[in-house]
This record gives sequence, C-alpha cells and structure tokens, in this order.
Amino acid sequence: MSEDLAKALDKLAELLTAKTTEATAVPKAVDGASQTEGVEKLELTLNEVKLEEVSNYLSCSRRGLLLLKMKALEGYVMGEVDEPVEKKSVEWKKWSTTDSGILAWLLNSLSPSVDASVEALPTATEVWKVLSRMYSGKGNVMLVSQLED
Repeated sequence: MSEDLAKALDKLAELLTAKTTEATAVPKAVDGASQTEGVEKLELTLNEVKLEEVSNYLSCSRRGLLLLKMKALEGYVMGEVDEPVEKKSVEWKKWSTTDSGILAWLLNSLSPSVDASVEALPTATEVWKVLSRMYSGKGNVMLVSQLED
C-alpha cells in the first residue's frame, strides 16, 4: 500500500513540475459566442525553501519571486496584474485561473503553521503582501528587535 502511495506521489510531482506547456480550451464568455480562447497551463517549479519563520523569509521569497519571473508571472504577486472587473469575461477567467494556480503554489511553499494564517485570503497578491508584512521585518520594530537578539 505504501509503495502505491509513493508511486502516486512521484507521478503527481512529475505532473506538477513538467516542462511542457499545453493549452486548455476555455469557453468564450456566456454571450453565446462560438469561439474559444486558450488558457496556458500553469506549471511552476516547486519552491524547495518552505517559509517557516522570519529567519528564512528572505530566502523563500527571493526564490519564489525568481520562479515566478521564469514564467513572467511576478506581476500577480506584486499587484501589477489587476483583476478584470467583468467576472463573466474570458479575461477574468484567464486571470482567475492563473491567480488560483499561483495562490495554490504559494500556499504549497509555506509551512503548515504559516499556511494556516493566510490560506483564507482570496488572491496571490494579498497572500504575498501579508507574508511580506508579517515576516520581512519592514516597519516592524518588535520583529527587528527579535532578529537582532
């Protein structure tokens, strides 16, 4: 039984880190149009440095940002890619699919205790900003004092 589980986990890891990019058809907006728009399959390399506490925030966030930059997705966590207003549009569907993938990837890059503090946040940008406020030490005098000790 444990061998089957190990094989299944290996296959899952292989699928998550595959290098190929495939397009998935997404239906056009509900206006009855017959065309479909392609949404690129999001495949991000796992961040092997899991955020656990203040002491490894810099390393984890730096690696995470580099992994996102490899796919030109850093704008989603930096707040540079705005959510489209029209929730029934193809653009919103693309944005939502990409943001959800990045959000899941981000949450997977966190230790369980850190994950529990941000898992309810709705977007990748919000998670990134909250983690930065909590762990970067910027403007947090108590945190800076703790690090200096």
